[in-house]
Amino acid sequence: MATSVRPGPRPRRPLAEWDSLPPVLRLGASAVLLAGAIVVPLGLNGYWRYLAALIVAFAVANIGFQVVVGWSGQLAMAHAAFLGLGAYATTILSKRISKVDGYTDTGQEIRRLVWSGRVPYLLALLVVPLVCACLGYLLGLPAVRLKGFFLAIATLAFAGMIVRLFFEVKDLTGGGDGLSVEVFQLWHVDKTLGTYYLCLAVAVPVYFLIGRLMRGRFGRTLLSVRDADIASSSLGVNVTRYRLASFGISAGLASLAGGLYAQVLTYMAPNEFGTTRLTAMLTMIIVGSVVVRAGAVIGAAFVVLVDQFFVKFPSFKDSALSGSYRNIAFGLALMLCIGVLPGGLASVPERIRNLGHERSDESTDGEDVDRGEHALNEVEA
Repeated sequence: MATSVRPGPRPRRPLAEWDSLPPVLRLGASAVLLAGAIVVPLGLNGYWRYLAALIVAFAVANIGFQVVVGWSGQLAMAHAAFLGLGAYATTILSKRISKVDGYTDTGQEIRRLVWSGRVPYLLALLVVPLVCACLGYLLGLPAVRLKGFFLAIATLAFAGMIVRLFFEVKDLTGGGDGLSVEVFQLWHVDKTLGTYYLCLAVAVPVYFLIGRLMRGRFGRTLLSVRDADIASSSLGVNVTRYRLASFGISAGLASLAGGLYAQVLTYMAPNEFGTTRLTAMLTMIIVGSVVVRAGAVIGAAFVVLVDQFFVKFPSFKDSALSGSYRNIAFGLALMLCIGVLPGGLASVPERIRNLGHERSDESTDGEDVDRGEHALNEVEA
């Protein structure tokens, strides 16, 4: 009697990811998105332009956070401190700061210049991230020997030291009183719109350059170091060097975002870069995505818009009440992403495609089984 073998499930087709799309489609989609990012703010008021600039600045910082946490797998918690270093350094270098030494008999203030030099803002925005990248590399030298909770505690201690430094160096940072920022004037456009375009002009190259870097050999090796460091080391990969490089890239991007963030705020205080800011940035990459670059933008938009919703919504005028509801909303979003969407909101399209493929495979498998049973019955008859 002839026998029949039940056919196995058909291999699942690979998902149509961004990199697998034809270059023409990718270029067209990128051009449409970029055109929308340029044109849409022209029809917004100053408040929404401010929020848009804030989202773009945070997106740059989040991409750096993704490099060290998502791609390298290191729980480094000094990102907000590097954001503050970039903000204060670019502001101090690009302005003259004076200090009141006393008053004359007529009551006129006597001021002394603490920093008499002046560096063009764009030059400071270029140099400061390079210096902070080197500092992040140096921070990684002792930190890469730690893992998990111990690495988080060590980098948190460094971040606390930096914030304390902002308070103590009052002549330069203004201490607890804060520091005003001279807004960079972009041509003759509105200041808020000019700040948004400045952030966009920096964010777009960063987004695509980091994408190219992570799709290349460096990114693939960094993922292998994250997932199997011992196996990668046995294959000749210098694990320490790649982890240090991720520290440097992350610190450089955070400080670059800090220079933009200062322009958006126009006024800074040391508390702005403490654990509260770190928690918000960590929420952004978890809600958006830890590894997908688009998640950096999605997470930033989510946190900024939800925060503003509870601040501006008429039912939450009381600051304490709005803060409580905001924390509840962030907590629920984190629970949802960790429990249901571990890949963040950026993984929703992929989850939908996977669901469609699973249903298609189940339907196909059922048809194949029915055909096989029918053929077997005919043979037995």
